[in-house]
Amino acid sequence: MVTGDHQAIARNIARQVNLGTHMQRATDRLDQSEREARRLVEVAGGFAQVFPEHKYHIIELLQAGGHIVGMTGDGVNDAPASA
Repeated sequence: MVTGDHQAIARNIARQVNLGTHMQRATDRLDQSEREARRLVEVAGGFAQVFPEHKYHIIELLQAGGHIVGMTGDGVNDAPASA
């Protein structure tokens, strides 16, 4: 899960839908090397407090790792991340 919502909200929703609750803040970790950033997205349960540019980067890293990524969102800032 990748959301702009606060970490506490993201953890609560993730718990309700049986996702991992190990939420990271993208601003804390994604500025690392590509290798380390890819490892982070592989092990994180999700990301909270994410800006649109971080969403795009997270999706890029997941796709580069061979993952299929789906998107649902309510705003124009969500669509570029799924391209």
